[in-house]
Amino acid sequence: MVSLYRFFQRHKVLFYVTLLLSTAFFLYLGLRCQFEENIARLLPPTADNMKVDLAFQDLKVKDKIFIQVTGSDDKQTLTDAMDYFVEQLLEQDSARHNIENVLYYLNPADYLDLLAYLPEIAPTYLDITDEELDYLFTEQHLSEQIDRYMELLETEAGQNLYDVIAYDPAGILWYKVADKLQGGNSNRIYNYHLFSPDGTVCEGFVNPHLSSMDSGSAGHLLSSIKQAKKLTETQFEGVEVLYHGTVIQSANNARRIKMDLLYTIGIAMVLILLMLGVIFRQPSTNVLILLPILYGAVFALAGMYVCRGGMSIMALGIGAVVLGVALSYCLHVMIHFKYVGEAERTIREQAKPVFLGALTTIGAFAGLLLTKSSLLQDFGLFALLAMIGTTFASLVFMPHFFPKKNVRNERAFTFLEKINNYEIDKKNWVLCLMAVYVITMIAFSGKVEFDPNLRHINYTAPEVVRSQQLWATNNDNGQKQQYYAAYGNTLEETLTILPQIEAVCDSLKAENVITSYTPVSTLLPSEDRQWERIRHWQEYFTPTRQQKIWNTIEKVCRSKDLEADMFAPFMESMAKSYEPLMIAAEGIIPEELMCNVVEQVGDKWLVFLPVRMSEENLLRTNDILSAEQGCLVLDPFYYTTDMVALMNDDFNTILGISALFVFVVLLLSFRRIILALIAFLPMGLSWYVVLGAMYLTGHQFNLINIVVSSFIFGIGVDYSIFIMDGMLAKARGKDTQLLGYHKTAITISATILVICMLSLLFAVHPAIQSIGFASLVGMITTMLLSYTLQPWLLRMVLKLPRLRKYLLK
Repeated sequence: MVSLYRFFQRHKVLFYVTLLLSTAFFLYLGLRCQFEENIARLLPPTADNMKVDLAFQDLKVKDKIFIQVTGSDDKQTLTDAMDYFVEQLLEQDSARHNIENVLYYLNPADYLDLLAYLPEIAPTYLDITDEELDYLFTEQHLSEQIDRYMELLETEAGQNLYDVIAYDPAGILWYKVADKLQGGNSNRIYNYHLFSPDGTVCEGFVNPHLSSMDSGSAGHLLSSIKQAKKLTETQFEGVEVLYHGTVIQSANNARRIKMDLLYTIGIAMVLILLMLGVIFRQPSTNVLILLPILYGAVFALAGMYVCRGGMSIMALGIGAVVLGVALSYCLHVMIHFKYVGEAERTIREQAKPVFLGALTTIGAFAGLLLTKSSLLQDFGLFALLAMIGTTFASLVFMPHFFPKKNVRNERAFTFLEKINNYEIDKKNWVLCLMAVYVITMIAFSGKVEFDPNLRHINYTAPEVVRSQQLWATNNDNGQKQQYYAAYGNTLEETLTILPQIEAVCDSLKAENVITSYTPVSTLLPSEDRQWERIRHWQEYFTPTRQQKIWNTIEKVCRSKDLEADMFAPFMESMAKSYEPLMIAAEGIIPEELMCNVVEQVGDKWLVFLPVRMSEENLLRTNDILSAEQGCLVLDPFYYTTDMVALMNDDFNTILGISALFVFVVLLLSFRRIILALIAFLPMGLSWYVVLGAMYLTGHQFNLINIVVSSFIFGIGVDYSIFIMDGMLAKARGKDTQLLGYHKTAITISATILVICMLSLLFAVHPAIQSIGFASLVGMITTMLLSYTLQPWLLRMVLKLPRLRKYLLK
């Protein structure tokens, strides 16, 4: 390193050309790096698991956004507000096309074809017994049903239903199909708009043209919804627009992470720069310290582009926190210069500990490359590349910019030296407290539980919670609604599977495990079932029975002064020959409705089944229905639980490999197994201390904490290496002041990182808070162990003459 420094000192032009060209080249590549906001990258690929792949697909029924307009007792006001909101929303989204369609208004023209079509195929869709048919065609029931029809025909909506009524004098369709599909909890309709069952909330559904996992596009759609909401609530005083859905959840998560990192780290950086300004008393020094970090970040982005083409924005956000570790290398080099005032001496005395610290930290982060999670791989690769770039810039480029006039705040340095000169490692009471602290935490470390549920590290905005609660209260009777799906290679195969799943739902309902479900097979029967119903229709409506029924209809009509011929189409339908028809393939039902029932994904057909249950029965129901052949739980989190647990098991192995790598590097560096063990001890113990502290404070270990473990390993080994380097130099009589220099740098570095980690505790997002807590405990523990246990152990070992001679030679 010193030779390279001298070479560049003699060839200044070449130095600046190398610096500028390398920076420009890395910046060019870094700017081409594509950033992805897909949170599914947090999970391992599941190419061999068809169910998981289907659960993560962009399904309209799963990704739809629920819109609720409330706040007024006047239904007309609510419908007008909904119309205005949708108009503004579509206008806001016109440039990006993130919305496929919006279901909020039942256009009569769109549904007249459906109503006219249903009587033509009624027998294929009627699951009705002979006893029920006998009842429907009694004189009393026919009389009551025709009275209802007469009242309906006097309304504006009823005038469009004459052809439907003509095919169904007994009201068979209303008795079976409509009654079953509503499940006792259908939305009311006012002025062709959808309302909650109690009629107080106007409801709509936005089908987005994007994935719920694509939080980038979801963020733009959320902005459009917020703007439309603001305009609507301004236009209609007292009206409130609420919304929720998986796409909203994804967008809010991404926004919350960005805002938390921006505000917490931003405020922390301001405090850090003020502190460094006070310590160094040279603004240029602050800039000089940050330059290697910027170089390292640009180098890392370029490396990400070359290696992977892009990276997760979440990994970049978390990686920005880890740049605090890289800052410690810059500080060690700069503070050493502030003490010795010579660039060459600084490089000579800092090259080995900085290089070792970087190498072991890189090894710790490299362990993440062995995980199956793409996001963790992104983070690990970005972090280790940032370490390489920052370390290189600190030792190669930064010394050439050292100020000729070495200025520092003597009071600040004197204060830090007084603190560090306090031989805390020789105070028995301190050592006893540390021993009790470490032993206690280790004793509880095995009790901390791993939380595989990714929902617990998600952020849900307060307005979304309110919308979810209002929807559950009005539409699901406070129950949890979960969608399931029958799936197969063809629609017919899927429809054959569906009744088997519904039969399981019937048994679960009988056991009070579920509250209700919508029997979709009523609307979409399989071809075989349609043939059974057609045969039953033909067997029931014999010529003799047809005449008897017609005679009854004529008698009822005469009593009401009506012409029986108005029901002539029904007379024809009784004798008509029918064939199975697939209503889902006919294009009769509008897409915004059909997408909630059936959807084709790749080479698979899915038919959806909504089920309601209490929250405590959700997992049991998921397990039971998922075990059924051809049944899918439309909840990616249900399938990720086991996957995340497996990742945790894999990570325990990876953690061991990383620890072994660090130990081998320490052994090769210090060339004595005892010294390597002493240097390794603070890092090794700190991890168990973190786990114990998490248990005692009620925190659970989760997937995000895997990142924290690498951070703790990285900073922990750095501190112990610098302390060991200074103690050995002092013990060998080479440099009695080096330990003091290192401690000053460690104190400043630790203070900076404490500020960063403390700031994360004020984050709103649970995942960011989790990183802050675990990192703070781990870093403080590592520093205390490096200042107490490590010096004490080395001093005890060096008291033995034979070992002292062996270790110091």
